[in-house]
Amino acid sequence: MSSVIVSDFGVMLGKTSERLVVRGPRPRLEMVEGGPQLFLALDLPARPPLRVVTSDGVKTPPVPLRRPKTGNGGNGSGPRTKPEQVELPLFQVSEIILTGGGISISTDLIEECCERGIPLSFLTRSGQPFAMLSSPMLTATVLTRREQMAAYGDARGLELAKAIVRGKLGNQAALLKYFGKYLKTADPAAFERLVEAVRGIEARRREVDGVAGDRVDDARPSLLASRVAPGASTGPACGRCSRTTRRSRRASIAEHRMP
Repeated sequence: MSSVIVSDFGVMLGKTSERLVVRGPRPRLEMVEGGPQLFLALDLPARPPLRVVTSDGVKTPPVPLRRPKTGNGGNGSGPRTKPEQVELPLFQVSEIILTGGGISISTDLIEECCERGIPLSFLTRSGQPFAMLSSPMLTATVLTRREQMAAYGDARGLELAKAIVRGKLGNQAALLKYFGKYLKTADPAAFERLVEAVRGIEARRREVDGVAGDRVDDARPSLLASRVAPGASTGPACGRCSRTTRRSRRASIAEHRMP
């Protein structure tokens, strides 16, 4: 989680899907009557490149994969016609700080920040805070995060770890049962090995409930212990089961297609 600081004049903040979008000002252009947009024929100083300061360092726009086209249609270093932008995943943002003037922000981003509990802070150019925006529905956010951290040191963290291990073992057993759907008649030997593997996984899943400890660190060795049921195989046999399953499935399909 990182804080995001935006201070460039003319920058616009918005959101696209699950990402924070910081878009720089548009390039200086002039509308010519009856023609396309052209750069102003004035010796104006170039705007500095867009920079977004975060806790992880300064973020700059990525280098474009394609070079802009020149006036004659070829590739070259023609004028930039689109604003620069920096995108950041919203789940990595913990706070957004806007300092200075001339910065705009979309209501879609404000709503997303309120739902995620991301505070928006507004500062003057001298660094004096003058406003802070947060959701009224997230009054218990601090208490919730405090309890989440405290759960690491008590039985709640252990129960969460046990639930994750049970779910992982259950998914493995279900996958092996799916592989063995066509093996009972096509390859009985491979089917028996697969059944033994499923029994071992289900037995290990039941053992997880009996793991004791005051916190997750005490039970980690037991939760991560690797035990394979007698006669079960997790190596080449599983590959043979998979290949046999595919062969038996193709044979079953061909049998149904025969007149």
